[in-house]
Amino acid sequence: MSSVRRLLSALIVVPVMVMGFMPMASEPAEAAGPDDPAPVVDGPALDPDESFVDETRLVLIPAEGVSQAEIAAKVAEVTGATDLGEADLDAGGELDTAMALTTTDPETSEALAQELAASGLVEAVEYGWQPVTMYHSSPNDPAYLAGDQWALGPFPGGNFSSVWSRLSNAKLPGSAPIADIDTGFQMNHPDAHCGNIKAGHNYGDGGTNVNPTNMGSDGVTYHGTATAGVMAACTDNAIDVAGAGWDQVVWVYKVSNAATGQMTDAALVNAIYGATNDGARVINLSLGFIGSTMPSDLKAAVDYAIAAKVVVVASAGNYGDQSIGGVYNPVVWPAAYTPVISVAALTSTGQVASFSTRNSGVDIAAPGQGIAVLTKDAWTYEAGTSFSSPLVATAAAMLLRFQPNLTPAQVTKALKATARNIGAPASAAGAGALDVLAALDYQHELPAYKPIMKQILLSPSLAGSRFGDVITIRASDGALLRYPSSSNGKLGAAMRIGTGFQNMTMYAPGDWNRDGHNDLIGIDSSGNMFLYAGTGRGYIQAGKKIGHGWSNFTVIPAGDLNRDGNPDLVAINKKTGFLFLYAGNGKGGFKSPYPKIGHGWKSMQVFAAGDLNRDGKNDLLAVSSKGQLLFYPGRGDGTVRAGGQIGHGWTNNYLAAGADLNGDRIADIVGRNNKTGQLNFYRGKGGGTFNKPVQIGSGF
Repeated sequence: MSSVRRLLSALIVVPVMVMGFMPMASEPAEAAGPDDPAPVVDGPALDPDESFVDETRLVLIPAEGVSQAEIAAKVAEVTGATDLGEADLDAGGELDTAMALTTTDPETSEALAQELAASGLVEAVEYGWQPVTMYHSSPNDPAYLAGDQWALGPFPGGNFSSVWSRLSNAKLPGSAPIADIDTGFQMNHPDAHCGNIKAGHNYGDGGTNVNPTNMGSDGVTYHGTATAGVMAACTDNAIDVAGAGWDQVVWVYKVSNAATGQMTDAALVNAIYGATNDGARVINLSLGFIGSTMPSDLKAAVDYAIAAKVVVVASAGNYGDQSIGGVYNPVVWPAAYTPVISVAALTSTGQVASFSTRNSGVDIAAPGQGIAVLTKDAWTYEAGTSFSSPLVATAAAMLLRFQPNLTPAQVTKALKATARNIGAPASAAGAGALDVLAALDYQHELPAYKPIMKQILLSPSLAGSRFGDVITIRASDGALLRYPSSSNGKLGAAMRIGTGFQNMTMYAPGDWNRDGHNDLIGIDSSGNMFLYAGTGRGYIQAGKKIGHGWSNFTVIPAGDLNRDGNPDLVAINKKTGFLFLYAGNGKGGFKSPYPKIGHGWKSMQVFAAGDLNRDGKNDLLAVSSKGQLLFYPGRGDGTVRAGGQIGHGWTNNYLAAGADLNGDRIADIVGRNNKTGQLNFYRGKGGGTFNKPVQIGSGF
């Protein structure tokens, strides 16, 4: 499967670039003070954690002129696999060059690595790291990329895509399970391999086999496959459709009978009790009974679930344009029961669908026409309130993921109070159109965005490409992630290249030890500095300690600031605000002395800039305490000229600079909006200015 991700959602808030200049203080070079660190090359190598190595995953670089098909044939020859295709070999490393392959076990990986290395088909092959799945707003599922899943976007959709990037902040990530009571689910469906959808119980036939049985047509037989898939199909896996809940857990309860092909009241009642006792937080019922009164045993089961704080959601019915026994819009149970959330269907124009049942029991409307759903081994389009109900059930589960103690009544209130008024009668649309983002905000439990990445840096490619990398440290687990770029600045899938970096601050100096490969430098919480030499294939080696005493300094990789052919560092003394040059010696260390090249930098955030103005000299960027973006042209002798303002509005933004992201030989910058997690690419124009921002990611 392709691991290339396209992060193209709409821009939210961006800093503003301006052309005016404001002089800033700078000072000629002078001797460093006595409190400045002397680099020490000593100590054991640091390897934060080698447990991230996935021995079932190979990363390989094809030899020049070798096609993916040739490599696939060799893999098939070694492993016996005959169905290798794009789903098995993907762009897991450098875009358009490296590929990643996951095998069934380490032994197969080892044998395959040896065969490939000896075959001449690959330039390099090594054990790789599992790509890291990140919540973001543009998954790569074909139906979503094609625009066929309008139901997941903003109105007339349910606005799920606006919530996905925030799911990392949920109190119950991936949980608040939904019980889907229906005709079962095709458990070996290609778009279910991620495990979001799990077998509950078969109340139609007994046992735990919830796979569908023939009910006369695929539309009916795979009805449950469709409803469960709407909620929890695997997302961002380049297969079929995206699930509304991204990693939402759905438990499948089958209530159809293999012998008769029918669903019975008894099976439904037992399934509601069973799902409640199993710990479901939401029950989805894309089914119902027509009648003047609700069957007493069904009412008792629903009451039991509600009392256990389970939210029950049901489809309103598809009888708006057809009669049952001469009656239009008949009452459908359990949707018509007051404690149950009854869901009508919307079209892609935001209107109530003509088939949607209209009566006083309707609570809310959600997309229900032209819905991309799973069917037997594939996906298709369907229409009906059966596919509206799962969307509201997913919204209810999202509320519970952020605020687990909500009661069913509180969930219902949040959904209805924030529904969009579409001008339809309450009997048709209830409170209006579903908006899950508004519902989360209504409960005041969707926290202000908490940045997922502890640090973001822009680096020359660790794989030797002309396109730069975005390197990040994930706050939750200290994972060091590499996102390779491409000619338009868009990012590929994250590759985990290290773990255990929670207490490290990382820098991208370029080829620090002059071995032909770009490297990383890290400083731990004790002020020890380590060199992580690059392999040239996208990964780094274990750390080697190259210094100590850096706790009182803010370090900035400056490129070759003094034009001696070696990359350099500059550092700000946090106490005095003095700026010092630490010139690299090209051997992984520093040259002395360490001259002071400026003062007044205490309140500044400083960044490597590369050669922004294309004068052959490396420059610096800084953000002032007022959010001004300042440009300091390099002199080429290890010092910089007075700064000038080139932008403003950066107070709530995290800036990363210092590399050419899109390969046009002009330095670029990226910026994260700290309120939204949106990552924007600012392509350098030369002359110290930038193009307008283009979003290249979210959930950062």
